[in-house]
Amino acid sequence: MKMNASSWSGSRVPSWLVAVLSLIGSIAGAESLSSRPPKIAPVLVQVLQQLEQANLAERSTEMTRPEEFSTPLVRIDRDARLQVYVHVDQIDDTRLADLRAAGLAVEQTSPQYGIVQGWISFERVQDLAVLTSVRRIRPPDYAMTQTRARRLRHTRDAGASRP
Repeated sequence: MKMNASSWSGSRVPSWLVAVLSLIGSIAGAESLSSRPPKIAPVLVQVLQQLEQANLAERSTEMTRPEEFSTPLVRIDRDARLQVYVHVDQIDDTRLADLRAAGLAVEQTSPQYGIVQGWISFERVQDLAVLTSVRRIRPPDYAMTQTRARRLRHTRDAGASRP
């Protein structure tokens, strides 16, 4: 017997199917702190989630000490802005204006590599990511001593979230 939409009208829908469809619907409709475009580097997503949770916990727009969320890989200032590299398709006045309008405070540019370095509020990173000219958002490559790199590797291997 072939099943079609009219076949279901006279019969009972299996409970497992209802459960699966309900689960799919709740997953599809859920707003999550981790729902970030793939343009944003995972290390930034992790810090953004922590900042958002702290901001929600404070129940205000101002966190007391956002710079304490800085890591060896991600720098955050006292205004809850992250230092980022924004990879773009090309650097010109129009694209720089778009980046600034999305909240990026431009520090320097590297037209040869298509990278713009700047600071952006953690609440505006998503605005930056939706721009079509933006290819990737990631933290800058900070210089690190061998000792610090070993300590960071050891901390990650031990399973700690922050060194």
